[in-house]
Amino acid sequence: LKENMMNELAVAAVQKQLLQMLAPAVKLAPDQIDPRKPFVDMGLDSLDLVTLSGDLEEALGIVLDPIIAYEYNTVESLALYLSGIQQPEDAGA
Repeated sequence: LKENMMNELAVAAVQKQLLQMLAPAVKLAPDQIDPRKPFVDMGLDSLDLVTLSGDLEEALGIVLDPIIAYEYNTVESLALYLSGIQQPEDAGA
């Protein structure tokens, strides 16, 4: 139970950071962004998504595939992935 609670806190923290990073690009306050809405439906284009990947690398100190936001195309799914809860689909292949 404690580990699950820690995971939820980690996801919430990453999701909050993602929302803050996206807010200027979508011209909304972070709390007005639907974390389940696909990035492209928010009006983000390929350049925006690659920029997001670079910003995430810098903020989190990790190396990411530049097209990570295509594979995990919502704030919610990307936050889960970045928190280490959701593994890439081909991890077992």
